Amino acid sequence: MKTISIDSIFSEIESADFYARLALINDFNSFLLFLKSNSSIQELINIIRMDLINLDLLKKRIGKLWNFNCDKNKLHPYDHSIAIYLYVIFDSFKEEVEEILEFVYKNKLGNLYWTYRIYNYILKNLPRISTDFCEAHQIAEFDKDKITYIDTEATDSD
Repeated sequence: MKTISIDSIFSEIESADFYARLALINDFNSFLLFLKSNSSIQELINIIRMDLINLDLLKKRIGKLWNFNCDKNKLHPYDHSIAIYLYVIFDSFKEEVEEILEFVYKNKLGNLYWTYRIYNYILKNLPRISTDFCEAHQIAEFDKDKITYIDTEATDSD
């Protein structure tokens, strides 16, 4: 039985062998399927969910990879790793992902591909608060003077 640690999973995900398995993927749906079915990624998600200290380690790891000194004219060598780590944060702690998305947006690099695809995917899939309680509570909070009513009795209404 192998010992599972956050460092060993980082090493595996950032390895050339791991990248070789991803190199043949050429569409986003296949990339997502890979993320959801890979045992190492699932182990990392479980480790991150166990403790917020692990989440902080993952965020720091993203920062280190982001600042990796590489050729700006070639694809970032850890693009896939950063994308995976963004996905892991989103899957583990959806409420914590906005901070890292803001970092990605403010510190854009020109040589990332999968990272920006995952970024857009996360933005589209961020949970929105829309429970019956919230909707009823929010309606009660509206300032009635700021509401523009639609006149359904008007002759020019559709």
